[in-house]
Amino acid sequence: MTRINLIDPKALTDQHLFAEYREITRIFVQVQAALAKYPAQSVLAKIPSSYRLGTGHVLFFYDKLAFIQRRYFMLKDEVVARGFSITPKDSIVEFQKCLPKRFYGDYQPTMDAMALSVQRLIDKIQAKPNWYRRHGQMIDDQAYCDGLLALAQNPVNTKRS
Repeated sequence: MTRINLIDPKALTDQHLFAEYREITRIFVQVQAALAKYPAQSVLAKIPSSYRLGTGHVLFFYDKLAFIQRRYFMLKDEVVARGFSITPKDSIVEFQKCLPKRFYGDYQPTMDAMALSVQRLIDKIQAKPNWYRRHGQMIDDQAYCDGLLALAQNPVNTKRS
């Protein structure tokens, strides 16, 4: 599974932040492997037209690698700020040399996509009450979920500051 959340990494729990940081770079290798097997047009034709969870979740981002690359660096900045020990994967920028430019599109999440992404996070939190943390501190599950719902109503720009 490769997690790609849409909310600002600063708002993620420690567990969601670290998991997404660890997994997000997989998409570059997946795109490269798909292009080694199929023509670019065939790969592009399989990309869903809208953000989704489950089947097609990662495929949706195949032609949005600029967004994924920027999000990786946002995630990296946040895991470092929270004091996690990491192995940087900054070499993902090298994929720009070998992957076609048409796979380096950007993405601005829609309200529907934000709502879907936030609901998935809420479902995960509700499935494991009193387990999630932010900055090492246990969260108040209900207050955190309420904050996520507010974020879904007000999507933030995903650009790095």
